[in-house]
Amino acid sequence: MRLCHVVRVTPHGCGLYETVRDLVVKEATLGHDVFIVDPERDLAAWDRGATIELRSRARTADILINHSGLGAALRDVGVPRIFIQHATPYHKFLREQIEKAQDYTYLEFLTKDDRYKAFVTFWPEHMAYWELLVPKEKLHAVNAPVDLGCWRLPGGNDAGYDFGGKRGEINIIYASPWRVGYDGFHILHAFHLFAQQVKGAKLHIYASPIVQRAMRVLYDALSDKGILGEVCVEHKNDMRPIYYAADAVLVQCGEASRVVRESLACGAQVVMRPGNTFTPYLAEPHNISCYADAMRCAWIDQYDNKLDSMVQNRRSAERHFDSANTAKGIIAVCEKVLEEKNA
Repeated sequence: MRLCHVVRVTPHGCGLYETVRDLVVKEATLGHDVFIVDPERDLAAWDRGATIELRSRARTADILINHSGLGAALRDVGVPRIFIQHATPYHKFLREQIEKAQDYTYLEFLTKDDRYKAFVTFWPEHMAYWELLVPKEKLHAVNAPVDLGCWRLPGGNDAGYDFGGKRGEINIIYASPWRVGYDGFHILHAFHLFAQQVKGAKLHIYASPIVQRAMRVLYDALSDKGILGEVCVEHKNDMRPIYYAADAVLVQCGEASRVVRESLACGAQVVMRPGNTFTPYLAEPHNISCYADAMRCAWIDQYDNKLDSMVQNRRSAERHFDSANTAKGIIAVCEKVLEEKNA
């Protein structure tokens, strides 16, 4: 099969693109002609094993796989289409309700376009939500991928990270983007409780543009108490040294977000919302005392034997997020679409 994945090409700059790249590389190893097309510009490039082609090549594909919108140049491409849901249902809903982005309306529009033969979510637990909007026979779930070759346990040459000179005795990471309905407000307060119990702890924050005064107030308060470490408005190009040096990584969701997948693959302890089997450290962020307790358990469990904890976390990533399994799942959906077309 010849598969064209349509996504904005942003190497190291967007988790959605990185997920697509992981998928494309693995699909190609299964013997298929797979490439990426940027819907907004013509690119011909090679990115860590993934081929990026000019937009005109999309017309030669057997299936068009839409990840983030097709743009005007690809709207009339007359091949079967698949749409992959990268966001959670609630996030899409809130984006439209609060930020006026047309995410939910766009999905409704796609369900009425006969060219869309399948819809895929990376989170099986969201199937019941999507079934309200998407015909059940068109809906599929595959597990979210991560490149286990790239996101790996540290080797002998992986030097310790100093967090921009702001390293603490205990280093906790929050690296999830701040999104409507999925922000770090509760987690930062939970860390404050943790830092009162465990002296020498610092919180390092990534992918967090300070765009509102309230966020500045919150960060200043943490800084005044001496518990705020490195703060970056974007993810660093290589987050692996940060995950290696982390005593725990905090996330606000219960799904396998990009941060969850990458950090577990690198061996980090992860604290997240209940509803999964990826990690034993589960607590509702809204219950900040319970979340602080889960944070403390994650830190204590790796304190005496960090290597053992890293190996267990790596095994969890291998069980749940192997991009080879995800690629096989997507290929199976594509084969079903083509079988129905040719029937």
